[in-house]
Amino acid sequence: MRITPTVAEFQNWSKDADAGWMGATLLARLRRLRSDEAGQSLIIMAVAMVVILGVAALAIDAASWYQKHHQAQVVADAAALAAANCLANPGVGSSGNICSSSTDVSDAQQVARNYAASNGVTIPTSNVVVNTSNDTVKVTASDTSPTFFASLIGIKSTTQTASSVASWTPGVSATCTTANQSAGQCWAVYAQNPTCGTSDGWVSTSASVTVNGAIHSQGSINLGSGGGGNWTLAGPTTYGGTGGGCYNKAANATVTGPTPTQGGSQASSYWPMDYSTSFPACTTTCTGPYGSPSYCTNAGNTSAGITLSSSNLPVAGHVYCSIGTGQASNPATWNGPIIINNGASAGSASSPMAITMIGGYVNAQGSTMYLTPEIGTCLIYALDADSAAGGTGYAVDAFSGNFYFNGGVFAPNGTINITSSATTVTASFLEAQNVVTSGLSFKGSGPLASAAGSSSTGSDALTQ
Repeated sequence: MRITPTVAEFQNWSKDADAGWMGATLLARLRRLRSDEAGQSLIIMAVAMVVILGVAALAIDAASWYQKHHQAQVVADAAALAAANCLANPGVGSSGNICSSSTDVSDAQQVARNYAASNGVTIPTSNVVVNTSNDTVKVTASDTSPTFFASLIGIKSTTQTASSVASWTPGVSATCTTANQSAGQCWAVYAQNPTCGTSDGWVSTSASVTVNGAIHSQGSINLGSGGGGNWTLAGPTTYGGTGGGCYNKAANATVTGPTPTQGGSQASSYWPMDYSTSFPACTTTCTGPYGSPSYCTNAGNTSAGITLSSSNLPVAGHVYCSIGTGQASNPATWNGPIIINNGASAGSASSPMAITMIGGYVNAQGSTMYLTPEIGTCLIYALDADSAAGGTGYAVDAFSGNFYFNGGVFAPNGTINITSSATTVTASFLEAQNVVTSGLSFKGSGPLASAAGSSSTGSDALTQ
């Protein structure tokens, strides 16, 4: 019996053994590799960080986009409301932001564009759609912003677009009636002087004059004293003098609108309007910087008064009190002048300067003034009679220059003289012993802050 393997058998056996050993070793290594977690956390964290950073980057860009969209929405809202307000109240507003009528599409579009531009957004005219059939304005505003992280994937910028719709209700035109007058509304001129004379009451020299509001002279009305002229009167015009010769019109002068009629005395609890009640005297301790009422920001305590010039320009928000030789604690005694010399300028047509001037008289000489009241409705309050006006003969004298103002001008003891050919008065009221005008165009608002002039105020609102 043979127990020793042959060479061939030995070789076959060795080959099988080697194969089994190698297979077992490979399987063991694979099992160890599968159970070994070293390094896997690092890979997972790396992938997670990439995802987190991507989300964070997107959030930063998204926040920027949201902010820009919000800005575009605010601009669209403001522009739509501005255009609607313009259409609701034609003829009212600052230069460049006025609609001529409630169907003035082109000006409404420009108003919307102006408001958008003032907020840093440019919108084309085509983005302002005015629908006069249903009284709405739709404004679409777009704002483009660059991206931060999104640019890494090819998004260089995004555009945020917002739209807004505003509606308007036009103001209803209404004639200024006697009842309105008695209520102190829609007044333009009130002359207290009861004398019938060619230089008394309301005197309007030869020019083209438009007055949108009521006019009454306790004495006479004189039109065209310089020869000729055209007057357009939108409200009742009356005079209260007795006897003949109280209404004088040049032969070649024309009057469009109500013919001045003798309407008796319009004096009531509203007339004369005493603006001094808005400036009460100090009863105990005066807290103002000049020992005068606290509303005075600039005061002249000598007969020299206050002079405004190119080297001392008016300042917005100031109240100029020319006390003169009067008592600082009692505005009724103030007699100092306020002189506005050549070269002085204040405000602009689009942004009139808010100031109030109180004193004995105001004399303007060839300056450029765009003014609106700082205190209530009172722009100028001049106490002295004509003789105190430094040789000009007027308590308030705007005889040359370029004047644009609104608010009340009050001269209870003297004459208001507004004869500059470049004068525009909006929503104002002139009351004095005598009122002299030339080349004047203005809308009366009466002495009451709530008065709406000769037409009711329109309304506007966002609807979408």
